Amino acid sequence: MGLTLLLAHFDDSAQKRALLCSAGLVLPLGEAIGRVGCFYGGCCDGRASRKRGEEKDGFIGCNGSIPLLSASINLTLYVVVVTLLMCGVLSIEEAALLAVAFNGFVRVFANHFRKDLTRLRGLRGVSPTTLFASFQGVGAMLAFSRL
Repeated sequence: MGLTLLLAHFDDSAQKRALLCSAGLVLPLGEAIGRVGCFYGGCCDGRASRKRGEEKDGFIGCNGSIPLLSASINLTLYVVVVTLLMCGVLSIEEAALLAVAFNGFVRVFANHFRKDLTRLRGLRGVSPTTLFASFQGVGAMLAFSRL
């Protein structure tokens, strides 16, 4: 809602486009920071969600490393996309769409290893978060192909 009100403030469509591209570009950075919070908070299969005495059966040998894995991949992708943007290889629109697509694919990849999604799995074992992330990644790639 806040983004809608902010967009209504701008008269020029180029300013609106730049604002939307900027929001899409920083999505992996925001998620990287947020996943560190998930790790310490215990949500999203973070370390506090592991019960005492529980066997280490998660990705990379211990349960709770999924948020850190997701954060490191998102941060790396953010740095790569911004570097390509600053070097002139990508336009702002291309960089934003790639950042959104990569973020969606990282979420699909990381959700595969999360142990806490078993209670959210619906039709045929696919969680709603994985479905949303899939649409996010594919939709952004389709939009990128139309540029």
